[in-house]
Amino acid sequence: MKLRAAALVIALAAACGQTHYPISVRPSGATIFAPPALGSVLVVTDRTGRPAFERRLAEGAAIALHHFARETSWKYVDDLAEADVRGADAIVYLGTRSALPPAGWQNLRYARRLVAFDFHLAQMQSLGLFAHVAAVREIATPANAEIRYGGQAFALPGRVYTRFDAAGPARTFGTIAGQSVTPFAAVDGAAAFVAAPLSFGTVFSDPYRQGYLLAACDALRIALGAPPAPRVALLRFEDVSVEVPAERMQAIAQYMASRNIPYGIAVIPSQLEKGQPVRDLTTDTALVQTLQFAQAHGARIVLHGFHHSYNSPEDYEFWDAVNNRPLPEDSEAWMSGRIEAGLAIERSIGLDPVMWESPHYAASPLDYQVVGKYFSMAWERRRPVSFLPWPLDRDGYGTALLPENLGYVAVDQDGSVPARAMTLGMQLARARAFTVCADCVPVGFLHPATVTLADVIDYVNGIEALGYRFVDPLQLVAPRTAS
Repeated sequence: MKLRAAALVIALAAACGQTHYPISVRPSGATIFAPPALGSVLVVTDRTGRPAFERRLAEGAAIALHHFARETSWKYVDDLAEADVRGADAIVYLGTRSALPPAGWQNLRYARRLVAFDFHLAQMQSLGLFAHVAAVREIATPANAEIRYGGQAFALPGRVYTRFDAAGPARTFGTIAGQSVTPFAAVDGAAAFVAAPLSFGTVFSDPYRQGYLLAACDALRIALGAPPAPRVALLRFEDVSVEVPAERMQAIAQYMASRNIPYGIAVIPSQLEKGQPVRDLTTDTALVQTLQFAQAHGARIVLHGFHHSYNSPEDYEFWDAVNNRPLPEDSEAWMSGRIEAGLAIERSIGLDPVMWESPHYAASPLDYQVVGKYFSMAWERRRPVSFLPWPLDRDGYGTALLPENLGYVAVDQDGSVPARAMTLGMQLARARAFTVCADCVPVGFLHPATVTLADVIDYVNGIEALGYRFVDPLQLVAPRTAS
């Protein structure tokens, strides 16, 4: 502890004494992730008797797969026609139940490229697919079953899984270790199978129990022929308003500048809290100067709502969290007014917001459409996609979307950690799981109001120790104009 404290003092002294900081690289037109290579991907899913679940699963996958394709859509497998299959560059089949679909699945034989998850491998073999796969059977998942992928071990989900063997020229990826060792995924010609589900509808919180999702995403990348991407990461500082002590933000900004690390700052222009008077950024000269310094030395400003609050205990601004519905006054004019008021404040003090984040990731579909008129990029989670492992150059609203998938370190204002809250170590454990996926980007956020500079240093060093480098958020993808 004494050594760490001494190192921190030295780092702070060096940062505060430095008068010249390197300016972060500005976007040059080239982006880290290439535009989607495929023209179209059709997501296909089973019927389970739970229509709402089916829609969320399929719609979420269709949105997330914009990472690989310019156009995506979804259908139930029993509605699948030959023309649907022939018209798509790839079919991604989300098997959600063991029972054979009544119809439609036979048309999968016409797929130019097929990636199937979880079930129906034997039925697809009957169509002439997976000629080099053998010993296919669905078995009960052993208690000790694990997926071994990319040098890590993850729990195998579900009560039943598809066991199979494969021989050349089929390629296999990862293994499942249980009663015996069998492949996790196989690519056999133009068809691929992954012995796990694929879902983007659940927040990624447990790296051991949910790490299979990252392995499945990497297998999907391989099956779709997408190249690996550089190992990059993003970091955002959250809820920066007049409630954040200027000296805390200043220490963070100076440290990040001294390391030449780009990042984002989610800025609330006019803080509103229940029972408190409204205070905007213009009332805090020291914080304004700090934000100007940060913007000039690697930070990207994110407009984080207008007030961040609707004056409710839940502290939402654009959503009725109690009743789970849009606010009564929600309209294009109302939303535009909030955005323009926030922009006016931040621009008046020399800040240039370049993207949007909805407070608590909650807004109506109409709100997202209005946001798209002001910003080509957003940095948030948007339902039905709760787990987004990579950036999208266009989401369901035509907006480029940056992921956030590591969560945040929960610390109370007094510095204590709430019971069962996530710690920095847990956040970094999630990031380590991401290393198995060659185009997944770990992205977390920290609250300057509660975390210390030591926490920031540990986070940065921990992410970099995994082989990641922090990049300018604007360089991740090139936004597309909605067609």
